[in-house]
Amino acid sequence: MYFRIGLLWSRVAIRMSFYAPDEVIEEVVATRNRIGKWIFCEREVIDDWYAVVREVGSAMMLTNSCLPINGDVYYAIVSSHKPFETVLLPSKKFVILVDGDSFYSFLSFCLRIQSLSPLAEFLDGGGALAEHANLLGIPLLNILKYFLQNPIGATALEGRTRAVYQSALLFIVGHERAHIAHGHMDFIRSEDFACFAKDTEDRDLTLRTLEMDADSSGTTAVYDVFEHILFPLVASKGLDECIAEETAHRFRAQYIAGAFISILFADARLKNFNTPGYPLGYARFLTVSEIMKKVLASLGNKSAALPEQVREQIVDAFAKLNGDVEKLGHPIATNCRVWERSAHTPRHEYNVIGVWDGLRLLQPLYGRWARLRPFLEKYQRGGRLAPASANPF
Repeated sequence: MYFRIGLLWSRVAIRMSFYAPDEVIEEVVATRNRIGKWIFCEREVIDDWYAVVREVGSAMMLTNSCLPINGDVYYAIVSSHKPFETVLLPSKKFVILVDGDSFYSFLSFCLRIQSLSPLAEFLDGGGALAEHANLLGIPLLNILKYFLQNPIGATALEGRTRAVYQSALLFIVGHERAHIAHGHMDFIRSEDFACFAKDTEDRDLTLRTLEMDADSSGTTAVYDVFEHILFPLVASKGLDECIAEETAHRFRAQYIAGAFISILFADARLKNFNTPGYPLGYARFLTVSEIMKKVLASLGNKSAALPEQVREQIVDAFAKLNGDVEKLGHPIATNCRVWERSAHTPRHEYNVIGVWDGLRLLQPLYGRWARLRPFLEKYQRGGRLAPASANPF
């Protein structure tokens, strides 16, 4: 028996205090016309973009509680080719821009993945949604792109826990807020940035490092917000100790899944993997996974094991669609090849050696972070910068 936690912030009023006022919208239009076809002002979004306003506004409020920023930070709904983007205006105000159509694609994407078997049963005990498309033999990345390009109606996804997509959204909003709070955007505009962008390769390494830092902060934002909400929610239901523990365990699995799915969403949107200013998807996944393991370790071994269990359940869901985990061709599913002495072909599997090899992708970023951190302290607007943990050179 368990208790399902539904809409995480269903009782939170629409938070228009974070929506960009008209004068800020006008400044965005004047300085960033390339953003998209339209930037919606406050009076236009209440009726036409109600769900986006409710969800993003609430995410802004909740992340503001764990990552306050010294400065004016707003969000606005746009029509754009980028699902999420943060801009620094000449007035030193910041605006997180959210493409309305992409938000609904993102919502459908999250709900569809969490509704696959056996992930659905693992996350909330509910029945899985039947997938009618023939995806046998299709690589994981192509399945992700198919889900993104072929959304299904919201009614088919009713009854699912909302914590998964809300966690995914909190991760993204926390990521964008970290770019502001940790001084990334001010730093890129400064003369100091030139010392870390001596050529294209040097600049890309710096940008990847800043993205890693934002992913780290997005992960801790998810943990902080959901753990702050968890026990008051469970306590308010008067559950006995055994059921309360199981409910907390499921809730943690749900918010971990949301953070992982947000990385898969970013992968699904890539036209190619030649994005040198961003870490590879597997490196991003490992950043989120390793930080989740560290922060959950304080809650005991059972919680610390959850990130790996969630990964396994997500992979099992896609392997069931594909028919063969080895054919998924994605490092979150199989990260190494094992040759046995008598075998003619290697066996693909996921193990700690592959994780170590993946973490090597992050080593240059740790070194660059050690050099960047003292400079970012000058531009920091909130939060805490991660300590340096590697030789800067």
